[in-house]
Amino acid sequence: MPNYVEIPRALLSKIKLNCPDVYELLVQLGNARDASDSSRQKVLRKKLREKGFYLSRLAEGEDPFVHWSICSGNGTDRPEQSDDNLLTEDEVVLKLTRWLESSGWEIITQCLGHQQGIDILAIKGTQTLIVEAKGAKGSKTSPVTKRDRFTSGQIKTHFGKAIVKCLEERARNIGAEVAIAQPNNPYLRDCLADACAEVTKIGIQLYWVEADGSVEIEYDSQDGSYSYR
Repeated sequence: MPNYVEIPRALLSKIKLNCPDVYELLVQLGNARDASDSSRQKVLRKKLREKGFYLSRLAEGEDPFVHWSICSGNGTDRPEQSDDNLLTEDEVVLKLTRWLESSGWEIITQCLGHQQGIDILAIKGTQTLIVEAKGAKGSKTSPVTKRDRFTSGQIKTHFGKAIVKCLEERARNIGAEVAIAQPNNPYLRDCLADACAEVTKIGIQLYWVEADGSVEIEYDSQDGSYSYR
């Protein structure tokens, strides 16, 4: 395996044993990287993500998040949620706002709690960005819910509402970029993996927010492949 894919040897052995097709994709990606074939890399990254292997996180020097079925050899048992990045909606808004400001965006509006309106409206030059935020758990101060974490059904319901909101705002604001911001939580990403692959195809960006305030952006590039920045 190419050295740039910093996957622990034990994990790599499990992948090769339980999911040889993923292992083969990793080998192909390494070859494409060595050949500086960026188009091929994008295609392979998309295929890996569809199989539950979030390779984009390796670029930040983090451990890769691997779908539970790759390590266990079966997909019968969904993992329990961890406490990683269990951010509330307000925390997502606040952290993303700071990140956008540090990236040169001017924040026009920001909604917290149960305020009505666009969660984040930002401008940068001629660009307009509209963000709908969702959390991985309810706020302790919320009069509606005090759940420690949302179930997979709730996560999907919230995501569906966010999609509708983005499409409505894009119709009202021609030319604006629209995005859904959520915590970069492995359980949440696993629940939404299939839907996310389709959502980016219709021009909705996905902002994955870390507890430390860093942000990963997932979008569909013009050639139809996944990209991260």
